[in-house]
Amino acid sequence: MGLPLVINGTSYLYPETGDVNWGSQATLWASAVTVGMLQKAGGSFTLASEVDFGPTYGLKTAYYKTETANPASSGQVRLAKTDSIDFRNNANSGDLALAINGSDVLTFNGEVIPAGLIVNADIDIAAAIAFSKMAALSNSILPVTNSSGVITSSPVTATEAGYLSGVTSAIQTQINTKAALAGATFTGSVLLNADPTVALQAATKSYVDGLATGLNAKTACRIATTANGTLSTAFANGQTIDGVTIATNDRILIKNQSTQADNGIYVVQASGAPVRATDANTWAQLVGAYVFISAGTANTATSWVCNVAAGGTIGVTAVTFVQFSASQAYTASGTGIVLSGNEFDLQLDSSTLSQSGSGVKVATGGITNTQINASAAIALSKLAATTASKALVSDGSGFISASSVTSTTLAFLDATSSVQTQLDAKIAKTLLSSTNDMIYASSANTPARLAAGTDGYILESASGVPTWTNPKTSFSILSVPIGTVSIGTTFSILTLPAVTSSVGTAISISSSVITFPFAGTWEIILEFSNVASGSTSRTVLGKVIDTSNGNALINNMTVGNSTQPNNSLGMTFVLTSVVTNASHTHEIHFAASGSGVAMSPSTVNGLSTRTWTGSFRYINI
Repeated sequence: MGLPLVINGTSYLYPETGDVNWGSQATLWASAVTVGMLQKAGGSFTLASEVDFGPTYGLKTAYYKTETANPASSGQVRLAKTDSIDFRNNANSGDLALAINGSDVLTFNGEVIPAGLIVNADIDIAAAIAFSKMAALSNSILPVTNSSGVITSSPVTATEAGYLSGVTSAIQTQINTKAALAGATFTGSVLLNADPTVALQAATKSYVDGLATGLNAKTACRIATTANGTLSTAFANGQTIDGVTIATNDRILIKNQSTQADNGIYVVQASGAPVRATDANTWAQLVGAYVFISAGTANTATSWVCNVAAGGTIGVTAVTFVQFSASQAYTASGTGIVLSGNEFDLQLDSSTLSQSGSGVKVATGGITNTQINASAAIALSKLAATTASKALVSDGSGFISASSVTSTTLAFLDATSSVQTQLDAKIAKTLLSSTNDMIYASSANTPARLAAGTDGYILESASGVPTWTNPKTSFSILSVPIGTVSIGTTFSILTLPAVTSSVGTAISISSSVITFPFAGTWEIILEFSNVASGSTSRTVLGKVIDTSNGNALINNMTVGNSTQPNNSLGMTFVLTSVVTNASHTHEIHFAASGSGVAMSPSTVNGLSTRTWTGSFRYINI
């Protein structure tokens, strides 16, 4: 008995094992399977009802192809307007729907996807966004950036921008090299391709020269005849004249015809006889006609002038040409250069000069010291580069190479005389080993070090050698009241009290006798509050004597101002004395230019009686 199988809603009996005579049923079932079911190889399959894959499984991978009628774009999935594509959330607790709302705006999870959501960072560096997706600009206008850097339309059309095609360098530079149509000054030669034919056309130099010399310049001919020939055949296309095979449109000068009326300037035709050139087919055009020949064995580089007079008839009156110029005759010495016909050939020795595909060149390794001129002054930039900023030396082979001495160090040798001589004349800094050391000459050209002295010491010379010594300082001040001291015309000793204060080495004063602590120059200042001389002006004198040396005078000078008659004055006396021996005793003596001088205390401005003061200061330090 058969097994019922349903395909697309139709039931078929499928034979079981052992059944016979079921061929027709098996055929129907097979046909239904192949026609009515979706096959791996493809085919048309129309669902008759909804397909539900259930909650557990679904399509894992699917490729969707668009229906052929609607929608038109391929590769899309069409959903109903109320349908959505749902995504499961991360918590697996709900669905997030991608759908459209009633305004046909795309939403996700109920929220409208906002405009401007995509920013520059979202666009892939290789996105290659189509220009059709950019905002449209004005048609056929060159885009530029505005003041904000945004692309916008410019006033330049695409057609105008196309004029830049083929420009190979800066346009302004090219424009500056062009001549203005309104007129310009040319700094080089202007080449014209032909003689003028109409009014106001620029004229070539040859045309102007021709007019100046009475010549009528014509376009050059390729060849010129050397012998008579039959006009209809001898000068046809393919014939040989003066060693050159002529061709159609070649200009030829026929000048050797037996019938001289046939001479003239002709143009070769494709076949048959040549015809007279249009610039030489009237008699007036032949008068003074000048033509240059560019090829030929005998006539190359020659020029000819038609020497006929005005008034003749073309083809009737004889036409003759005379040579106006000939090609320059050249000779060659044969040493290094050889003349062969009209060609010069260079003789190359292949060791210094050789030949390449582009011409003559210096042979590889061909330049030796012998070839370099003694005054060549080869630029240093053409020498092989070595290590930068280094002094140069010659190596073991005598070749220049870089040394370890930098150019900065080498610059220190910028001296005006022998470096060693200058170094020998300097003093080594190591001679000064401590702070405040000094240098002196112990002998000629021999420096010596003087160590820093003790604080407060002074520098003295001992047998010509500088040395630090304890300073000889003494400063004594005396301030005592005294009675009146009378001064006569004879010097008398000044009575001195004991020293009341002193600084440095003390001065010994006993019974008006002074003993100085050391020899040298001393400054003695004596101040008196009242000096009077009665009715006569006097001059007060003072001196210091060495009592240990027979009262030898060591100072004798006027030490005070002149007194004023009937007036009392305060006076200051300064005695500068040279003490030769510190063990000697000394005295101060005073005298006046006349008698009657008294030095005494007085009251000044209501103050108490002033005293006299004295100071002794050693100044020979």
